[in-house]
Amino acid sequence: MRLRPWQRLRKRREFNRERGIGLRYECPPFLCRVLPPMDPTARPCRRLGVIASKRVGNAICRNRCKRLLREVFRLNQEALPEHCDVIFVARKDLLETPLAELEARFRDAAQRAVKRWARQKDSPPPSEA
Repeated sequence: MRLRPWQRLRKRREFNRERGIGLRYECPPFLCRVLPPMDPTARPCRRLGVIASKRVGNAICRNRCKRLLREVFRLNQEALPEHCDVIFVARKDLLETPLAELEARFRDAAQRAVKRWARQKDSPPPSEA
């Protein structure tokens, strides 16, 4: 099943908010950022944004990287909470990595994000002094 239009991050402000919040997971072939949703009252869905700079290669390589990362997300999005955004930043060696390994690394990052959010919910709020 294809990704629907509402499942894609497209606006600059959606990508820029990643710098301040979210969980960052560095995998050698890509960087994965898992973010809480901007608007939790919106339709429950997981959204994806992909960044591939010119350091990755020419346009053909960049587009291939984006297609691979979209496929990894499409096949494994159930590993994430219902409301979250994922931003992938492609690295140079992404095209040399097999799809199965990319999927395993994404699932690992998703599991770590879910565990970390669960710990944050369980922790008591900071005391006011």
